[in-house]
Amino acid sequence: MFKPFNRHLHVETFEADEPQSATTAFLPDNVKVAKEIEVVKVISKSDDCSLTLASGDVAIVEGHMIKSLDLDGEVVHIILENYVLGTYNSSGGE
Repeated sequence: MFKPFNRHLHVETFEADEPQSATTAFLPDNVKVAKEIEVVKVISKSDDCSLTLASGDVAIVEGHMIKSLDLDGEVVHIILENYVLGTYNSSGGE
């Protein structure tokens, strides 16, 4: 199990439900195109993180700042707390 340190959040990314555009571009296999803004689910956060986020919260982050780590076949996504733009609550409350 991964435990983040140094103000990082362990997050889960969502797969895009948007339809693919008609334009096709061929990129090398090792190139990843990141969206400017991503919606993620918080898995855990470092103890020194100043954000009041809990496991399961939905956060809006700068997509190009998400780091993906391959740890023994498991892909872990982390992001520094500075790149969290806000949270989202579908119930409309604060």
